[in-house]
Amino acid sequence: MEEQQPQIHSRRSYVYDSQGNRNKKKLFAIIGGVLIVIIIIVGASFAFSGDDNTTDEDIFATPAATQAPSSTPTPTPEVTPSEDETTTEEDTKEDTTAKADDTIDADSGLDRKEYSILIQNGSGTAGAAGRLADILGDLGYTVSGTENADNFDYTETEIHVANKNTKLLNLLTGDINDEYTIGDTSSDWDGDEDAVIIIGAE
Repeated sequence: MEEQQPQIHSRRSYVYDSQGNRNKKKLFAIIGGVLIVIIIIVGASFAFSGDDNTTDEDIFATPAATQAPSSTPTPTPEVTPSEDETTTEEDTKEDTTAKADDTIDADSGLDRKEYSILIQNGSGTAGAAGRLADILGDLGYTVSGTENADNFDYTETEIHVANKNTKLLNLLTGDINDEYTIGDTSSDWDGDEDAVIIIGAE
């Protein structure tokens, strides 16, 4: 029977074996490290994609219409006239009476509204007859009409009344002598009106 001889490992083979084991460990460590890095990257991407819930629909979604608050109309307070502003029927009657009294001359007792006056422009100035018509109208006289005189050479204003009515002549003279220079006057006017006034240049 042959005697088995014990195997004797040389130092060289031992060195080779230990180096191989080290190389394998390094390789496993590298592969493990790469796998860990991949797992971390994949996990991180899932984590970020899970938090981002914004979709295209959310980005382009039309905002809901906001209803404007309806304005409540403010009631307008009713204005009540004060006692001073209140016009009574009695006041109206008094005003009418006062206007009627204004047309009556206190000295002669003549009521101006009862007389009709014809106005003739003898000055040649446009609008002169209309101006006097406004003055007499404000005093209460009835102006029957305005026209040009027989010429424009009148320098002073003339007054002629009908029916020898010297009271009317004096009243008309007093009413306009502040505005016009009075020249000839007479009480023998034979026209349809109660008086005629011919306007002069002065």
